[in-house]
Amino acid sequence: SFQRFQGEADFAPASDRKFAFNAIFSTSTNKNRANLAKTIARHAADSPLPVLTVISNKWTSYVNSPKTTQLSTDEYMKVLLDSVFTLAPAGGNPECYRIFEAVEAGSIPVFLKADLDMEGSRCAHSLQHWRNSPALIVDMWDDLYPTMTVLMNNTTELDARQERMGMWYEKYMRKITADFEDLMLAPLPTADATKSKDPILPKVATATGDKRKKKEKMKRRREERKRRKEIQH
Repeated sequence: SFQRFQGEADFAPASDRKFAFNAIFSTSTNKNRANLAKTIARHAADSPLPVLTVISNKWTSYVNSPKTTQLSTDEYMKVLLDSVFTLAPAGGNPECYRIFEAVEAGSIPVFLKADLDMEGSRCAHSLQHWRNSPALIVDMWDDLYPTMTVLMNNTTELDARQERMGMWYEKYMRKITADFEDLMLAPLPTADATKSKDPILPKVATATGDKRKKKEKMKRRREERKRRKEIQH
């Protein structure tokens, strides 16, 4: 959906966007999401902030099904492209596609500080690099509306923050790509290198070494069978 909208025009500056923030999530994957939903419900009637909320009780992967009340992928991307901020509450894990989709659409992610670490998760600390980004980080979801009200009153700073977010993200993604390419193109480590404390290289080396040994063993078996046939004839 985003690729279709991407070619239409440059995304709008933050100061020209319709929604202060969007809140599109289900509450079933993390108790803090339920707390966030309650915070939004308390402020819904008295806050002047223009927001778009689509909060469901249960997560589903069938987002484009007519049987679900969730947004379609096209509607979802239109909302991101028209939101200054996008709430990114952690689900089962702290990291999700929403974060990257938001920044790609020019919307600034909003994180709960505790979600950046999310101790006990299989992906704990996966968002630690975002601590130093222009993303908005709140100590608790109760701080969301007071903080957002102040930020939305300074349109010049909103546009500047949006630009800083895009520049930071581009640099961040270039580094991730470069690190991945370096890993894949690096020569296989020696026996000493496999004793390294690096959590990835030993596994890569071991897996590659095992495959090589298996191929060599199969080759020897084929050669042995061929030699026996030649002797028999």
